[in-house]
Amino acid sequence: MRKLVISMAVVFLLSGCGQGKAPSADPAVLENTIVQYNRLLAEGYRTLNMNPLAQVATEERATKAYYHMAALGEERKRMEAKQRTIAFVKTKILSPVQVEIKTREEWDYRHINIDSNKMESQSSIVYELTYSLIKKNDKWLVSDIAIEKEENIKK
Repeated sequence: MRKLVISMAVVFLLSGCGQGKAPSADPAVLENTIVQYNRLLAEGYRTLNMNPLAQVATEERATKAYYHMAALGEERKRMEAKQRTIAFVKTKILSPVQVEIKTREEWDYRHINIDSNKMESQSSIVYELTYSLIKKNDKWLVSDIAIEKEENIKK
């Protein structure tokens, strides 16, 4: 009997407290988390400091960005990234603490030589991405990003 009651409680919670719909999260908060992540990521590449990324990303995600930035630094390069557009395509709520959001984004990149401060290369790319967000301590954090499609665009 106790197992039945617990099972029913779990079904009740997962079904949106008995309303027959999936648990919800405020879309504006989720989208703002991604916008802030992208802003802090671009700033981190520009300043060679990914520490502020911890405000909106899991430690694992921020560490991946740091390793990429460090690899560029070993080549004596820093990246300047500018997001031109972002469109939120689809939000999928997986649980009360896990969400996936698909976006379409346009970015411009410049690679700058750290020693001479001269531009070495530039590109523009359109991405279709899937962000995984998790909720920790009542705050949404970017935990992973999957590139679904990537296309260089000519200017």
